[in-house]
Amino acid sequence: MSTPPEVIYFADRAKEFAVWCQVSHDSKDPQTFQLEALSMLSILYATAWMLPQEESRTSLPEAPGIVPEHRQALTENFKVMPFQYYWEILTPSKMEGEAIPICADLLEDIQDIYADLVVGLWHYEQGHIEAAVFEWRHRFAAHWGAHAVSAMHALHLFEPKGADDVSG
Repeated sequence: MSTPPEVIYFADRAKEFAVWCQVSHDSKDPQTFQLEALSMLSILYATAWMLPQEESRTSLPEAPGIVPEHRQALTENFKVMPFQYYWEILTPSKMEGEAIPICADLLEDIQDIYADLVVGLWHYEQGHIEAAVFEWRHRFAAHWGAHAVSAMHALHLFEPKGADDVSG
């Protein structure tokens, strides 16, 4: 059975995001970083919805996790981020009661998205396509999709000092 084109497309976007995370962004100004991050995250988020549903996952080897040294390298690569912490409401559609903001972390958002995507990439590169799709879909619904939306919201509203107004 051949790999569906939407899976290939998503895998390519996930690889691009992983490579983007693995390089230093020190030479970038805040606005360039903002636009790159928004582009990467929005494409990933949109293409994740196109992945086919995988009902079950066959018994396969466990993908290697992200070791602390790797997470630290990602932290170093994102030192240029124009901000790290931002406010968000966890349940913005719940109108009853008082909205309680929490402090969210853009670096953690990016690291967690990366960690979830590379699990699927590992399976994909091993030829376990159904397992890769299952991991991407499951982790998207349970974890990294929310991180992506939160990060995009914070990045979208960020206004770099001295930047021209690009809001509509």
